[in-house]
Amino acid sequence: MSTGKIAIVTGAGTGVGKSAALALNQAGWTVVLAGRREQPLKDVQAASAHPNHCTVMPTDVADPASVEKLFDAAVKLHGRVDLLFNNAGVSAPGVPLDELSIDQWKNVVDINLNGPLENKNVEELKKKFDLERIGLTAALAKATDEETKLRLRGLLAILDNNDALAKK
Repeated sequence: MSTGKIAIVTGAGTGVGKSAALALNQAGWTVVLAGRREQPLKDVQAASAHPNHCTVMPTDVADPASVEKLFDAAVKLHGRVDLLFNNAGVSAPGVPLDELSIDQWKNVVDINLNGPLENKNVEELKKKFDLERIGLTAALAKATDEETKLRLRGLLAILDNNDALAKK
C-alpha cells in the first residue's frame, strides 16, 4: 500500500541507502532508487515489499546534469518529490596516500562531499520540486566546511608523520 509519499534515495543499491530505501518502501512510500550501478538498484527493487512502488534511476550524484535528470524524471513519473535521502558515497582504494591518484581523490570528494550540494544548490531544488523534507540542511553546509578542514588537518598530520618516519 502506498502512503502517496515519494522519496528519492541516492546510493540506494547498497548499504545504508539500500536499508533506507527498503524501510521507506515497507512503510508505504514510493521510492526512486538512485545510484551509479543499475543492477544493484534492480536487486533492491526486487527485494522490496512493494516492487511496483520502486523506480530504478541510474544516477551519478557527482554529475549535476545527472541529478537534475533524476529529479525531472521523478517529478514527471510521480508528480512531486517529498523526501530526498542523500546517501551516495564511495571510498578511496586502500592504498598509501602517495599512491592515490588525484583522479581517485577527486572522485571521492566529488561524490561524498560535493555530490549532495552539487544539485544546483539544495535551496533551488527545494523550491523547484516543493520538497517537504530534504536530507540536507544549512547545518550540513557548516558541517561540510568543518569536515573538509578536519580532513585536511588529518591529511597533513599523516603526511608529517610519514615524513618523520622516513627520516628515522
